[in-house]
Amino acid sequence: MSKLLKVLLLGCVLTLAAAVPALAQVSVEGERFNKPSGVSVAGGKGYSGGKALRIFSEKAIATKQVTITEASTVDIRARAGQTDGSPTLTLRVDGVNSGTRRIDSVDLTDYVGYGGVTLQPGTYTIGLKAGNVAQGRNVFVDVLTFEAEEIPDTTPPSTPIILSPQSSFEPNIDTSPTFTFSATNNETPARFSCELVDVYANNAQGVTVEYDSNCVSPKSYTGLDYGKNYSFRVRAYDAAGNASAEDDVWVTTPADHFVAKPAITSPADNSSVCLGTNTVISGTSDPTTDTVVLRGNTQSGASISGADETNNVDSQGNWSITATELTQAGTYTLYPNSIDWDYGGPNGYRLSGDSISVEAVNC
Repeated sequence: MSKLLKVLLLGCVLTLAAAVPALAQVSVEGERFNKPSGVSVAGGKGYSGGKALRIFSEKAIATKQVTITEASTVDIRARAGQTDGSPTLTLRVDGVNSGTRRIDSVDLTDYVGYGGVTLQPGTYTIGLKAGNVAQGRNVFVDVLTFEAEEIPDTTPPSTPIILSPQSSFEPNIDTSPTFTFSATNNETPARFSCELVDVYANNAQGVTVEYDSNCVSPKSYTGLDYGKNYSFRVRAYDAAGNASAEDDVWVTTPADHFVAKPAITSPADNSSVCLGTNTVISGTSDPTTDTVVLRGNTQSGASISGADETNNVDSQGNWSITATELTQAGTYTLYPNSIDWDYGGPNGYRLSGDSISVEAVNC
């Protein structure tokens, strides 16, 4: 490996290491505590032969004011002068006993999570008090370390957005569709999951056609069935494994047979009709379809009916509907939808025809 490559790799490692924030840590050497009667500094009792705080009186309390900036637990590195009837060490926080441990080794030992206490950010008076001490049975405190707690990330990423196709109960995809999606709020999730569900399979309970736990956009499928409704669903996940809410679209594949779209034959496009509740609208549809639904609206957006106007298609492919809501003067846009109930699940296979415009006038 060349020297240049080694330097580049080392630079990458250092960059990655620098990008990982270290947890805050405050350390206080035992010798820095105040030393009332019964407390002293002992050489050779600390780490690597350094100094340590010696507590040899049960009446003495060594104290030190400490400021921490993050929620922290307390670790104490200490040793006993002897373990015959091991001494104890009590941690006090602002004058309150917060945990007592038996110091049961003559070697420096880390007592982690002292007293199970977690201190919130602030300034505290930390006290150390020994118990069961006697001649030669002292407590030596090397260092107190206030370790910031790692706060777990529980915030999920934002819900991703499916860009295409749009939801539709009418055929809007072929049997090899492609879906595109993206993250939101300029986030960069660790991964996405994609699921394609055959919505009305298994007695409308739905069956997963494919689940991909680590998908990317665009996501493509092949070999879907004709004349079915599918639901495409996508979630985002962050590095901590938190999952976003789900975005989904409902899409429909075409029927496996040709169906002519419906048409309005009367009245003619851009003609006039009489205001009222008995205007007959007629047209044609593929004879294999079952029903035609007439929909429409005025220029102001008012529907021609509180419910869709519906009628069945005869064996010759003819239909007629009496529009009951052409009661406002103005221009109406009307369009037919045919439905083949043998395809497309409970909602049927739907196909829209071309719209026409009519002017409703007093006759």
